[in-house]
Amino acid sequence: MNQITAVVPHTLHGYGGVGKTLMAVEYAHRFHDEYDLVWWINADQPGLVRSSLAHLAPRMDLPGVNSTGIEEAAEGVLNALRRGDPFRRWLLIYDNADEPEDLRDVIPEGNESGHVLITSRNHRWQAVAETVSVD
Repeated sequence: MNQITAVVPHTLHGYGGVGKTLMAVEYAHRFHDEYDLVWWINADQPGLVRSSLAHLAPRMDLPGVNSTGIEEAAEGVLNALRRGDPFRRWLLIYDNADEPEDLRDVIPEGNESGHVLITSRNHRWQAVAETVSVD
């Protein structure tokens, strides 16, 4: 029986200009060898998050935006990340995310080797993610 595990995002929370993004960059730099895939997503415009995910498709040998469209390519990426195929260990960084609800459908679940790191000014992330306050 396959057990579904939740990917618990980790959030760097704090006021603008305190270094959340810089900390995320440093983490990605220091630990990139621990991951098969690291992908940075600018999340300040929620409507563009799926497009950023869709552009990851060719790197995962999945049909890209030109052949399937943004929605289908993004969903293919999310499903592949959930399965851990072709990359079992992955890191998605959602930079400058505002509302937790905006990312609910784009955080892949089911792969305990995948990690999500979010930077945000919004304190509401404390209710849905392990949060580190940056000041």
